[in-house]
Amino acid sequence: ALHAIQAGHAMHKRMVGLQQEMVAKGFPAIKIGIGINTGLMRVGNMGSSYRVAYTAMGDAVHLASRLESLTRQYDTWIISGQETQRRVPGYVWRELDLVRVKGKQEPVTIFEPCGEEQGLAEEYLGDIILFNKMVVAYRDQQWEAAEAMLIDLLRSKPDRKLYSLYLERVRQYRAVPPPAGWDGVCTFEHK
Repeated sequence: ALHAIQAGHAMHKRMVGLQQEMVAKGFPAIKIGIGINTGLMRVGNMGSSYRVAYTAMGDAVHLASRLESLTRQYDTWIISGQETQRRVPGYVWRELDLVRVKGKQEPVTIFEPCGEEQGLAEEYLGDIILFNKMVVAYRDQQWEAAEAMLIDLLRSKPDRKLYSLYLERVRQYRAVPPPAGWDGVCTFEHK
């Protein structure tokens, strides 16, 4: 799990440099999404006598694929499942959401791996802590508190789509409260 997170961060770092090179040459910027999940899977050469491919199969792989797709929704480079987050202590994690992805009924908590505790700038760490507090207020339907925290976060990072996404949700729920028994899960029907 740790090596997967480190590889994801290395890929992100290289992509940032590659984006700058591409834009300088007049090409459009490239952006990738990385979904990381930990669990049981089958890995190896699979196929038939006509075609064989090295692949990975299983529920954990399918969830990683769904997480990769969600990077566009949350405007982040890497999204990790809760099992990966649980297995990588010493890392700082931003809890992004509680989601139900296509093909699964059980909700999954998703995270953004932000970096090792020792190497994070204090301001960045403060944003992560405030956002994680906001998620708790959001799930407790404390709309006013959640909105105030999101406005603070948007002051420092006005272009962060994640903050705007939650602010829109909070304002919608303030106008039309969720039904009784609301579990805070965001359901995605598409990959």
